Amino acid sequence: MLSNGTTHQNVTKKYQQGATSSSLASAAPPESAPALPARGEGEADMAILLDRAHARVLTADMMLTEMQDKHDKEKELWADRLEEGKCLVSELQTECETLEGALQESQHQQHADMEDAHAQIKDVEEERDEWQQRFQELQVEYKEAKEQPDWNVPPAPKDDDAPVNYDKVEELHDALRDQDRQLNETFQEVSRLEQVAEDYKVELEETQTNLEALQSELEEKDDRVRQMGMELEEKEQQVRNLSSTKSLMDGADEDDADLTEDKDRLAKRIESLESQVHTLEAERTTLQKCLDDAMQELEFVDEEVQGMNQLRTEKEDLEKRAQKLQRRLEARNQEILELQQQQQQLAIPEETSSPPGSETDGNGSKSAPSSPRSGKFDDFMETSRHFASRLRSKSVDRLRRTDTKDSDTHTSAAVASSARASPVSSNNNEQHNSNNMMREELDAERERVREMEDEWTTTKTDLAAKEKKNIELRRSLREAVGLLRPLQDHVADAEREKEELQDSLHNANERVTSLEKQLEDLQSVRTSNMPQDEAERAEQQNLQIEFNAKEREVTRLQEEVETVQKQLREAHVQVTELQEHLASERKSSELLREAEDSSSNESRNKNNNNKEIEELLEEVKARKFSEGSLRLLVKDSQAKTNASKKENKALIVEKTELEERLAEAENEVSKMEERLVLSHAELIQANAKFLESRTNNNDYDKAIVSKMQTELKSLKEQLQICEVELEKKDDELSKLTEELRQSELCLGTVTGDAQIMKKMKDGMKKMKDGTNRAQRHEAELGTLRKSVSSQESKITTLETELLATKGNLRDKEDTEKLLNSSLKEAVGLLKPLQGHVKSAEKEKRRLEKQLVESKRRVESGESSRTIGKQDQIETELMVVQREKKELESRLRRLESEKINLEEKVQNLAEEIVRERGESSSNGVSNGGKSSDKLTKLKAKLVEMTSRYDVTKAKLDRATDSNVSLLKDCKRLERAETENAQEIDRLRKQLRKATHDLDKAKIIARNALVKVEELTMASLQQMSRAQNHGSYSAGGSARTLSSMIQSGSVDQDEEIGPLLESIDTLEQQINGARQYNHESRGKSKREGMLHNHLEKHNQRSSPRSRQVTTSKR
Repeated sequence: MLSNGTTHQNVTKKYQQGATSSSLASAAPPESAPALPARGEGEADMAILLDRAHARVLTADMMLTEMQDKHDKEKELWADRLEEGKCLVSELQTECETLEGALQESQHQQHADMEDAHAQIKDVEEERDEWQQRFQELQVEYKEAKEQPDWNVPPAPKDDDAPVNYDKVEELHDALRDQDRQLNETFQEVSRLEQVAEDYKVELEETQTNLEALQSELEEKDDRVRQMGMELEEKEQQVRNLSSTKSLMDGADEDDADLTEDKDRLAKRIESLESQVHTLEAERTTLQKCLDDAMQELEFVDEEVQGMNQLRTEKEDLEKRAQKLQRRLEARNQEILELQQQQQQLAIPEETSSPPGSETDGNGSKSAPSSPRSGKFDDFMETSRHFASRLRSKSVDRLRRTDTKDSDTHTSAAVASSARASPVSSNNNEQHNSNNMMREELDAERERVREMEDEWTTTKTDLAAKEKKNIELRRSLREAVGLLRPLQDHVADAEREKEELQDSLHNANERVTSLEKQLEDLQSVRTSNMPQDEAERAEQQNLQIEFNAKEREVTRLQEEVETVQKQLREAHVQVTELQEHLASERKSSELLREAEDSSSNESRNKNNNNKEIEELLEEVKARKFSEGSLRLLVKDSQAKTNASKKENKALIVEKTELEERLAEAENEVSKMEERLVLSHAELIQANAKFLESRTNNNDYDKAIVSKMQTELKSLKEQLQICEVELEKKDDELSKLTEELRQSELCLGTVTGDAQIMKKMKDGMKKMKDGTNRAQRHEAELGTLRKSVSSQESKITTLETELLATKGNLRDKEDTEKLLNSSLKEAVGLLKPLQGHVKSAEKEKRRLEKQLVESKRRVESGESSRTIGKQDQIETELMVVQREKKELESRLRRLESEKINLEEKVQNLAEEIVRERGESSSNGVSNGGKSSDKLTKLKAKLVEMTSRYDVTKAKLDRATDSNVSLLKDCKRLERAETENAQEIDRLRKQLRKATHDLDKAKIIARNALVKVEELTMASLQQMSRAQNHGSYSAGGSARTLSSMIQSGSVDQDEEIGPLLESIDTLEQQINGARQYNHESRGKSKREGMLHNHLEKHNQRSSPRSRQVTTSKR
């Protein structure tokens, strides 16, 4: 941009130079006029081009600024989104922590209540033992008293002088009081135990209600079983009808066979469609549950939004309070300013014109008039009269008390002048003290103002955070609605498919009815044409078929009745146990009531001692009985607690199993995590950009803070300098005041000259100037302190902002982590739904294909009725029976699984009811939480069952593939063992061949040595023959030939078999090499296969682990 600007400036300068030259040319003589027009046109063109270039540069600058603004806005939006996500995650964390704390508190409370109950039971037992001991002691004393001879004898009349033993009487009275008190305590304990028994009764009533609910559920199950039986009977009747038509139409025409085939196919198709309709209904129910859960979550979010509206109202209230505080602060500041103005007005002296009057003595006589010297001080007295009125009166009183009647006028004048001068210094001290007090008040007010400003800023930040939370909640609502819409669409599609399938079923049923009518017509025609014997045979066959079918139905129904009877027996056993328990508790309650009645009767008849003892014995017996019943109750409660503990252990085991399944699901989720890595990388990049911007902002903030700190230091230094100057001026003022005092003392002795008065006036002016300067310095100090306080407040605000930004950044990082984890969890939750949707789509396609095939078959059956044989019909019937058996087995399995799940749900419901009873006894109601837990557990059960089905199908496929791979592995192992055996055999052959070769080499060496020896000998003979002559030559030739012949004979005898063995060995070696080459190729292939199998096993190892865990 700078280069463009410079070029443009240069061009403009050149253009201006050209313009000046053109103007000079126009001023020149007319001889050079013809050349000017061309130059002016070129300069105009250049100017136009320059303007265009300048416009382009400006547009480019505008585009750059717009792009930068857009980029900054996008950055801000991204940062806001991150902050919103972090706030959401922090809120969720706080909610989770609060829930955990509440759970822990409830557990601690339950534990403490149990401990208190055990302690109370122990205390009751100890008190009971003590009471028994006391009762035994009383019985012993009663027996001893009866054994004495004077027991029934009335006491002898005592003398008047004999003293009465009142101590024993009082002791007996105290003992009776103690017994009454103990009885009252026991009655209170009995009432408390009755309350406990009532609580147990309430729990029993709840258990009874639960049992009634279970019985109703069992009845509903029985009704369902009956309905299923009716449906199966209807289906079997249809099958019977089809079989009867088949048996009747065995000898019918080919058209009848085609009709039966079409009917069987349609029946199969109808059954398959019904099964598919059931599956679609199950999926629809699951999706409806998911939608209900989502709607519940939306309701919770709406409640949170309502809470946010309340927060908005609170925000408005806080803003109003802040405005009120600001108004109060402004009023306070105005009051402070008014006080300062009043102080300044007090500092300025008021002018008065009252003349000095005559003074009276203490005795009441008038004193002489003042001397002419005192008139010279009237100006000074008028200026200081307002400030020194009180001190003047005090000083005058003192002087009147001390002075005598014959005192001189000069001494009175000196006293008056001292009394007039001393108030100046005292007024200065009072002003200094008042200034200090005002400063302290101002500091206190400033501190209050700072505190209020801090509160206002905190409320602002809180309100901003709450507004952000509102925005985040709205966004989450929108996202939830966006997630619910595809689910609703899918549900609508499933319902449409269901309606289409129902229509197809209706059409198929209509076709079946039409075919049945045709078959009935054909049967009627056939029976009319058949003789009576054949009709009777057909009827007998039909009856036998129906009889066999009924027998099967009877066996099946007997099995179902047996299962139902077992369930009823178990329920009856549970009911009997509960009834027994209730009866025992009723007996214990009746005994307690009887004990209370007996105790009340005994309390009324305490006057008779003998009757009291007998009643006490009865009470003890009743109490023993009641204690026994209470012990039984305690034992029952302990048994209940043990049973609950066992059930908790079972639940813990189930929890571990579910956790294992969740771990398996997490393994599947790990694949989805890889997809999330890319999004996480993008988030990291955005975070890096944000951190860069944050570092730049931190640097800027640090620079600002450093500047502020330097300014503070400079201001503090200025304050120190001003304080030093004030101290110096205070010292000067003190010196001046001392000089004034000395001069005033000297005035009594020195005559009043004009020079002295001038000096005094000059000194007073200096004093006034000093006080004014001190006030100015104090005002400057106040301003400096205000600036320092403002700077300190700014620094504190900046520090708080820095801390807040750091905390926000940390929170953002934490929220990013939590967002990633929440995204993973969301993906894990959405995965089973996707699997359900995919499976539903696959089933839809399969159903459509089957419908198309059935239509084609029906059309082909209608077109070609002449095709079909009895063998095909029989095979199809066998297939139908097999499919029926498989469906029955599947139904049984499903029923067993359903029963198991219902039992689990019932156990969970019982545990929840127990927890409710415990919470009601402890004064805590956790109904809402338990219902939420139930809904969540049901949703988890649905999800886990769906996952289990999906994983089961995958595991079945994996097991099939594993079986085939194991077979291949075994086959390859066998081939490897065979190859190893062949390799061992070949190695043995190689060893033999090498041994033979070694032997052949030795033989060949021996032969070569002999040949060399023979050749050397022949050479020697030849040399001798040349020396001796022909005769010797002929002899030597003969000897050589004989030796060669002999040698050749030996050589042939030894070398022939050697050559043959060498040839055979070479052939064996070549064969062994070829075999080794082939075996190496095979071993390479086998190695490749082995590596492939190992890789496949490694891949299928998690699947096998999943299989093992599912089997467990």
